[in-house]
Amino acid sequence: YPFYPDLLIFHVYGGGEDYEALIANVRSRTTSEILLHSDHIDWMPTGNNDDPNSVGRYEWHNTHSTKWLPELADKYGCEIAEIREPWRRYLKDNRLQPKQLLSDEIHLNDWGNFLLAALIKPHLRYKPNSFQPPQDLVKTYTVGSDVKWKDGKLVLEFEGNRIDAIADKTFNGNAISARIAIDGKKPSEFPELYSITRPSVTLGVPWPAIIQISSQKPLIVEDWKAVITEINSDASKFKFDVVGSKTGYDGSGTNDKLFVSNSGRVVIEPRNWWLKNSYEYSKTPTPKGFEISWQVRPMFVDSYVPPKIADSSREYPTTLAQNLSNSKHTLEIVPETDGKVPIQAIRVYRPPFSNLTSKVESFKPQISADEQG
Repeated sequence: YPFYPDLLIFHVYGGGEDYEALIANVRSRTTSEILLHSDHIDWMPTGNNDDPNSVGRYEWHNTHSTKWLPELADKYGCEIAEIREPWRRYLKDNRLQPKQLLSDEIHLNDWGNFLLAALIKPHLRYKPNSFQPPQDLVKTYTVGSDVKWKDGKLVLEFEGNRIDAIADKTFNGNAISARIAIDGKKPSEFPELYSITRPSVTLGVPWPAIIQISSQKPLIVEDWKAVITEINSDASKFKFDVVGSKTGYDGSGTNDKLFVSNSGRVVIEPRNWWLKNSYEYSKTPTPKGFEISWQVRPMFVDSYVPPKIADSSREYPTTLAQNLSNSKHTLEIVPETDGKVPIQAIRVYRPPFSNLTSKVESFKPQISADEQG
C-alpha cells in the first residue's frame, strides 16, 4: 500500500458504503490530512416539464453534498469544501448553463477546473492560532537528544506503521551505511512491505488494463508482464501468459476465470480485467501480443545508505519501513563498519485508526479556512 500523501483532496461518485470504506482505509493506513469536496452541478431543473429522473438525481446530489458528506467528514475528522451552492451561485451570477463548464455530461473542462480550484483554495490556508488537540500522528525523534547511539547501535521503540530516517545534512566526514532491523528482522522479511504497482494502460484510453492484481504467496522485488496470446475483436474473450523477471514463466489463463499463477505471486480476478471496458469506450481493439506490465516494489530498505546532499535547504528522508502493522515495534540501526551513520532524526507515522473497525480519535485538520470548514 504505497499511497501515503501528506494531504488528500478527494472526491468521487458512488455508493456511500464504498465511499466511507475508502476514507476509513486511508485513516487506518496513513496519517494524511483529508479534504473532501462536494459535487459540482452538471444539470439544473428549469421548473418546466423537467424529467423526473433528472430531478431526482439532482436532489440526491444536493442531499449527498450538504448532509451526508459533512456527516462523514465530521465522523472521520476531515475538512469539507462545500462547492455545490457556490457553484450554483456562480452559474446564476454569470448567466451560464452547467454544460458550459463540462467536457462531457459530467467531467469538468478547463473552465470548470478553474472554478473548482478557486473554491477549494480558501481551504488550504494554515491557521496556526486554530485550536488543535494533541495527535502525535507524526512524531520526529532527534538523534542525540530524543534517541541516542548506545553500545554501537541506535534503538527506538515506536508505535506506528511507517518509520523514516532523516539524513544529517551538516555531516562532512566519512559517512557509512547501516543495517536495519524491525522487531529483530530485516524489513525485507515482512511480506506486507512489498507493493504491487498499478498495471500499464489499455489502448485508446488511459485506463489500467487490469484494475487490481493481488497475491497469495510472499512477493519478491521484480517486474511482471501479462502477454495476450489470443483475443477476439471486442476483448470479451482472451488468453494470456504471465511472466516475472525473476520468477520466469508463471502460468497461463483466460479472462473469464480466476487466475492464480504457479508461484502464487500473481492473482487476477475476472472482474478486474479492463480490456473490454476500454474497447467499449474507445472502439480501439487490443491486438494479440499486447503486453500489460507492472512491478513489485519495496516499501523498505534493509540497509540505510546515506543520501548525497545536493541541496542543503531541503530534507532528505529515507523510508526504512512502510505498511507495518499500526502497533508497537522496535527499530535497530547498526553500522556496517567503523565510522558514523549521519542520521539527524527518526520520524514515525502513526495513523489514527489501528484497523478499519476502530473509532477515529479526536482529530481536526490543520488546513481549514475557518473553525467550521
